[in-house]
Amino acid sequence: MSERTITSTYESMTTEAAADQDLQTVLEVLTSQTSRTILEALSEQPMSASEISDEFDIPRSTVYRKLDDLVEVSLVEQSERLRGDGHHESLYQRKEEIVLGVVADQSSVKLRRFASGPETSNGEL
Repeated sequence: MSERTITSTYESMTTEAAADQDLQTVLEVLTSQTSRTILEALSEQPMSASEISDEFDIPRSTVYRKLDDLVEVSLVEQSERLRGDGHHESLYQRKEEIVLGVVADQSSVKLRRFASGPETSNGEL
């Protein structure tokens, strides 16, 4: 069975649930320039949807839709922070980078999680 490995700074799925994602869905999310812009922004630091919208001049409705897509395919994780006014705000952060392996004669995705800190003996967790 021949196997090709595709790597990208945008491919950051890390959970077990991500292993079950359909390749087509992941690739569709990654084809969006807006999604890639958001992923790049989130590689620097966690941000709220309004911060992303304001900084990149993207309509908030679009930012929320793209963030939902990115969370759904496990490229981004969502958390909450308490704002100064006492309300909660969602924060989004890009997950660790991983490698997607595509088996040539099957439509499946193999995912391996890599440590973000000092590597283990083979780099995998």
